[in-house]
Amino acid sequence: MKKFLSILMVFLMIGLVAVSGCADTTEDTATDSEDVAENVTEDAEHAAENVTEDVADVAENVTEDVEMAAENVTEDVEMVAENVTEETAANDTATE
Repeated sequence: MKKFLSILMVFLMIGLVAVSGCADTTEDTATDSEDVAENVTEDAEHAAENVTEDVADVAENVTEDVEMAAENVTEDVEMVAENVTEETAANDTATE
C-alpha cells in the first residue's frame, strides 16, 4: 500500500510541475502577444508615414508638371499672337 501511495505521489508531483510549466508558458504567450501587437502598430505607423510622404511627392511632381505645362501654353499663345500681329502688319502694308 505504501508503494502505491508513493507512486501516486510521484504522479501528482509530475502533474503539478506540468501545470506550473503551462502557467509560465501562458505568461510568455501573453507577453509575446503584446510584443506582436506593438510591432504591428509600429509597422502600421511607418506604413502610414511612407504613404503620406509618397502622396506629398506625387503632389509636388504634379504641381511642377502643371506649372511647366502652363508655361509652355503661355509661350505658345505668345508666339501665335506675335505671328498673327506680324501677318496682320504684313497684310496691312501689302494692301496699302
